[in-house]
Amino acid sequence: MEYKNVHMRLLDKITYRLRENVIIAVAKGALEEYFSVLKLKPHKAFSLYTFVDIRDFNSSQAVAALNSSCNFKLITVGALRSGKNHKFWLEVFKKLKGENFELDIYGAGPLDKSLQEIIVKNDLKVNLKGQVKNIPQVINQYDCYVMSSAFEGFYLRVLEAMAMQFPL
Repeated sequence: MEYKNVHMRLLDKITYRLRENVIIAVAKGALEEYFSVLKLKPHKAFSLYTFVDIRDFNSSQAVAALNSSCNFKLITVGALRSGKNHKFWLEVFKKLKGENFELDIYGAGPLDKSLQEIIVKNDLKVNLKGQVKNIPQVINQYDCYVMSSAFEGFYLRVLEAMAMQFPL
């Protein structure tokens, strides 16, 4: 949850202090950010790391898309939030104008509208594809998986791409 709303931060701080809570996060960085943003002292806090069921991502699905179009097709997957740093790719694609690269971003979130405005304004070869549930079937349509998260060094989608022996 993003804590831009002061009321949400205050409510979370008050309820946390009312009783000893156990906080579980998907990564150590997310856990640290939670306590840092809310300026709380951890009571019980754990990281429950994500995993990939490689049975859903096998190399027989990894069919490179190199000859399917004239563009080198990149894919990234993640919520459209500031921490996922999708704006980085928009800046990259501003510099790639006229080159044979294309990026599809899968995900939904609060930055949807502002990212789309930047894409349209700059006529970028970037497409917001929305949220999908079948990434194992979608990813093999691309040439390379990219990520630009500002706070995650390694996350679930990277493991999924690796399980498919997919270029990162």
